[in-house]
Amino acid sequence: MLEKVKCYCDRNGLITIGDTILIACSGGPDSLALVDILLKLQKAYQLKLAVAHFDHMFRGAESKADAEFVAAFCREKNIAYYQKTFDVPAYIKKTGFSPEEAARIVRYEFLRSVAKKIGDAKIATGHHQDDQAETVLIHLFRGAGSSGIGGIRPVSRGIIRPLLSVTRQEIEEYCENNYLSPRIDRTNYQTDYLRNRIRLQLLPELIENFNPAMKTALCKSAEIIAAEHDFIRQSVERIWTDIVSHEGESIIFHREKFNQLHISQKRELFRMAIEKKQGNLRGISFKHVEKMIVLSEKGFVGTQIELPGNLIFKCNYQQMTLADSQAGIKKIDSLYVVLAPQGDTYIPALKATAQVEFTDSFIKRADQNSLLFDFDQLVPPLFIRYRQAGDRFRPSGMAGSKKLKDFFIDYKLERQKRDIVPILCDQQRILWVIGYRQSEYGKASEKTKKCLRVSIRKDEKSEGV
Repeated sequence: MLEKVKCYCDRNGLITIGDTILIACSGGPDSLALVDILLKLQKAYQLKLAVAHFDHMFRGAESKADAEFVAAFCREKNIAYYQKTFDVPAYIKKTGFSPEEAARIVRYEFLRSVAKKIGDAKIATGHHQDDQAETVLIHLFRGAGSSGIGGIRPVSRGIIRPLLSVTRQEIEEYCENNYLSPRIDRTNYQTDYLRNRIRLQLLPELIENFNPAMKTALCKSAEIIAAEHDFIRQSVERIWTDIVSHEGESIIFHREKFNQLHISQKRELFRMAIEKKQGNLRGISFKHVEKMIVLSEKGFVGTQIELPGNLIFKCNYQQMTLADSQAGIKKIDSLYVVLAPQGDTYIPALKATAQVEFTDSFIKRADQNSLLFDFDQLVPPLFIRYRQAGDRFRPSGMAGSKKLKDFFIDYKLERQKRDIVPILCDQQRILWVIGYRQSEYGKASEKTKKCLRVSIRKDEKSEGV
């Protein structure tokens, strides 16, 4: 079995010369065999090895005895040893997580902290072929996608699984042949947990009555599906920057480009975005991703759904936004800045300067941030503010006025941006929705005798108005 594991590690690039490896060891057959095998490969690969044991406090005195056993084994083998005891049952009551999920979260937090402490070590776990078969069935029952049905990967996020090429039976025979006396966790024989029921009841039934090589078949399917999922993920990574951008803490999707993707890419892109946003996919199911896809295709402006992790997914005209539920663009209600009759006026809220100057000639600039007005039609002083309820104005070129809200809707401006669009006014009316449209009122023409130019210039490090 030693040679089989070595070949698997070489084929999948799990171990390289000079690696530092932290071995997660519970004291059971799988992890104890893993420690013994890596010790035997240590010289060939010039490895620096250490062992970590996590006591979940699930089994009282038995858990404590497991920790003492692993510590003694490491002393005997002269290998560095790290241990942590944590009250996982209390953590479960506090968080509401399932026992398996809670144990996995705190265990891997411990393993990663130790791995970082000893030099960014790889973390080796004792997962084997039987674990893989059980995992594939669990994900099938939960309706998982290719990421879940692809099962346990040989290597992922700094974790390596050297024993995925061997079965539980081979591991038990290895322990017997190499005089290893592992600890046996009695909870492995309790059918309270889904994984145990699959291992003790379902898989034996499938092997006996459907396919004697059922475990091998499930592992092969997982390998194929995992490779296909990796292909989809790589395709999404290549197009990520073309479709996704960031605005503060929010993730923004280009709606039209997203809707042109293949359905498999859509699902993966949304899952990647959620994972980047909150660091994991905890609580995110197939139905959540499908709702996001339906919303991207058919959702009206402003429609949104709440996602686990206090996330909000919202549709606008040209964009979709993934943000924290409390996130949003803050409106500055106090913006009201009177402009100097001539010269510069700095506007802190906009990080911009308004420049007012008279000009003798009617010369238009191709610049949406600089416009000409007929001074004789204005009622100064001019000022800049944000929109208010009931605002109306007459867009340039139109015969009548319209609600500013309707103008924004027609312009397909996202709802969360409407409250922070600066507006230039005189004492009677709106003159300019800055950056978007000038009003017909007060607009200069070739007949204008006294032209007034108003320009808005953002600080160099700020975004355009």
